[in-house]
Amino acid sequence: MGCNYCKENSNREEDNLVQMLKKGKKIHVVDFLRIWMHYDIDRSGYIEGDELQQFASDLIRKKDDKQNSPEAVQAATRLFLKMFDTNRDKKIELYEFAQIIFTDTSSTPFEIREKLGREEFDQVFTKYDKNASQQLDGRELNSFLRDIMQKIGLTPSPKEVDEQANIFFRLYDKEKSSVFSKQELFFLLSNQK
Repeated sequence: MGCNYCKENSNREEDNLVQMLKKGKKIHVVDFLRIWMHYDIDRSGYIEGDELQQFASDLIRKKDDKQNSPEAVQAATRLFLKMFDTNRDKKIELYEFAQIIFTDTSSTPFEIREKLGREEFDQVFTKYDKNASQQLDGRELNSFLRDIMQKIGLTPSPKEVDEQANIFFRLYDKEKSSVFSKQELFFLLSNQK
């Protein structure tokens, strides 16, 4: 049985975050990932089907509750897929979701993705991959994320670094291995391929 206060507080928080999106305010990456986790209910790494329809419905409801009809939700869902589903798999990936929410790249929370080059990434990764395993564990990941953020000019607090590392593990460590490979981290943290 769930805690009613927790559920109400979580719903209120999600409403506030969606409202921030509607107003075009810059959202911290942690808040953005909370929104992602709220809609990626099955933790598949995609927002699809009913999850995408719920997201569309919530956005429409925030804009104008009178327009929140099943037809409007279906139309918005189709539009999201047409405009943002770049690989046409009928699923919205994290990066595609960011494109829906942040149409102006100067306001994206993915400051790391926008600014991080391969050379900087490799340099910091090598610093923490002491055993040359091409993987980082939890403690190494925190230090790695802090240094990456500092490398691109951000000044994260220890709490922000911990939150981001925890979100990485909750969202992307599906095998519960508690490690991330170099390839996985570069994919998550950079627009370059």
